Amino acid sequence: MRGVLTTILAVSLLVAACDQAEEPELTTTSTSRATTTTTAPTTTTVAPTTTTSVDGSEGAIIEDYEVVVRSTSDEGPVLWVVVGEAPYTDVDLEQFVTRLVEEEEGVWEIHVFDDPAALEAGRVAEEDRTDDEVGLLEEHYLVSLTEGVVLEYHGPYEDSPGFVLGS
Repeated sequence: MRGVLTTILAVSLLVAACDQAEEPELTTTSTSRATTTTTAPTTTTVAPTTTTSVDGSEGAIIEDYEVVVRSTSDEGPVLWVVVGEAPYTDVDLEQFVTRLVEEEEGVWEIHVFDDPAALEAGRVAEEDRTDDEVGLLEEHYLVSLTEGVVLEYHGPYEDSPGFVLGS
């Protein structure tokens, strides 16, 4: 009997202690967040991985690029793109252009440079280009796509043969 009384006393003390304890006050906080949407030029930056071309030279998968000018022709979108400077191979450039064609529905032309000044020189009519602009293009105009399928190499890659994508 003494054990039962001890147990009842212990439970009573526990219940009394719980009743006297302060319960934490619950608070609710709400915040309002305004959403602003802006559109910026397309820029993608990812650590490049390397590729090896048929001739054994190493290059990089092109992940760092910016579509500087996006316009429309009667036939479809025209992209003027600047990529980061790197030791690219002709295969790297082909894969990059192929990926852009897949990502940009109905793209008609793509012009790829590794220098923004060369891109601007490329947008000048051929007969109006200065000697400096021609020099920039010879060094920094890498590859183009015309008619949606014709790949042509320029500048430092002009010795690589162009071809029709998908053929």
